[in-house]
Amino acid sequence: MVRGLPWALLAVTLALLAFYLASGLSRPSGEGIDDFGASDISFTAAFAAFAPMGALIASRRPLNPIGWIACGMGFLVVLAGATYEYAVRALVVDPGSLPFGPEAAWFSSWLWAPGIALMAFLMLLFPTGRPPTRRWRWVAWGAAANLLAVMGAAISLWPERGASMLLEESPGGGPVVQMVIQLGVTIMFVSILLGLVSLLVRFRRSRGEERQQLKWIAYVAFVAAFLIFLEVFALEWLGVGESTFGIATEHLLNLSAAGFPVAAAIAVLRYRLYDIDLIINRTLVYGALT
Repeated sequence: MVRGLPWALLAVTLALLAFYLASGLSRPSGEGIDDFGASDISFTAAFAAFAPMGALIASRRPLNPIGWIACGMGFLVVLAGATYEYAVRALVVDPGSLPFGPEAAWFSSWLWAPGIALMAFLMLLFPTGRPPTRRWRWVAWGAAANLLAVMGAAISLWPERGASMLLEESPGGGPVVQMVIQLGVTIMFVSILLGLVSLLVRFRRSRGEERQQLKWIAYVAFVAAFLIFLEVFALEWLGVGESTFGIATEHLLNLSAAGFPVAAAIAVLRYRLYDIDLIINRTLVYGALT
């Protein structure tokens, strides 16, 4: 039963993704709601990739939390997008056509937070399912406490559930609630950064097979960091962020998130583990030639 649970969660995630894409692509733009575009598709599809890779890991290594964390990330991010599109259709595109529209709008306002926050736990526990040392446990506890604070602030938005929560200019909740949410989001990304630091610490101490496992994640992280630098610093500084090349870089950055679950699956399941050395070597050669 435990081995079948991640595949059931994957099936639900894929069904939600299908609804998200169908609803988003068929709705009209405007009316104060964010337009549904290619960046939405690439971002959600990249995080949806965590679900199948997580299901694969969890079904074969059920005692390793990495697979379950990946399943949860894919499910929550896709669920956040699906509830948003459901609320848009129920409250804006065709008001009254679907039930529980206000509740869906409220859920969509905070469901993305736990999905993104799980990235800190993924990096902190990779690849063994345990932090590098006991001293790193405070990062996990801090991320969990901060996530509860963000969700607590989101609960205070319950009275404001409705179409107003979907508007681009409507933060809602008052200044205190918004300050708590902004502070929580900041700490959340600090936790993710600390999770990355824990990977570096673990890599320095690793040997043999564990070092090869960490190389897979390090390679994907390097590619993502390069794309972030290219988009945020180089392209914006040159003023070509809105060009075709800039938009393509944004989509590549979104899709690079899908590399993390793929690398995690290869590393945890030890499938062609030592191929990473060949991939790194060819990347350096082709990059230098380019």
